[in-house]
Amino acid sequence: FSLPLNMMNIELSEKPYFSVGLSVAVAKFLSMRAGVLIKSGNMRATIGSAINIGNVAFDINYTLDLVTQLQPLNRVTIGVRLNFGDGNRKQNGDKVDEYYLAGLEAYSQGNDDEARRLFTEALAINPHFDPAKEGIAAIDNFASLLKRIDDMQTLDY
Repeated sequence: FSLPLNMMNIELSEKPYFSVGLSVAVAKFLSMRAGVLIKSGNMRATIGSAINIGNVAFDINYTLDLVTQLQPLNRVTIGVRLNFGDGNRKQNGDKVDEYYLAGLEAYSQGNDDEARRLFTEALAINPHFDPAKEGIAAIDNFASLLKRIDDMQTLDY
């Protein structure tokens, strides 16, 4: 369901419309699709399929605009998608999460050295993973606080 709003002049906003679609995997390499769009007196129906061949997917669709007449080829769309992979981002992200969560557990048990090692492992994989940086900063801040408390308990303070 869509409700387009013209923020400059609400009176110029389009009327609400909706669409619905369905995709069914017929085989590992083939899925069939169908959909309907109903928009202020203009109804469109689309049928098509997606064919996956290795890292290449072909999308073939036919759209029937029910306001106009059926025309054989001017409503056919063909698209090509290339899957280059994610460069192991998912696996690396999972490993970073694993190290980080293990680091939090070690930190919560008072094992600061192990927590620091695990946070550092997470940062070795993803140097921009701020939660691990914050974990190391928390360890450093806690150590600094403990040293300050110890210093305050001496006569030389």
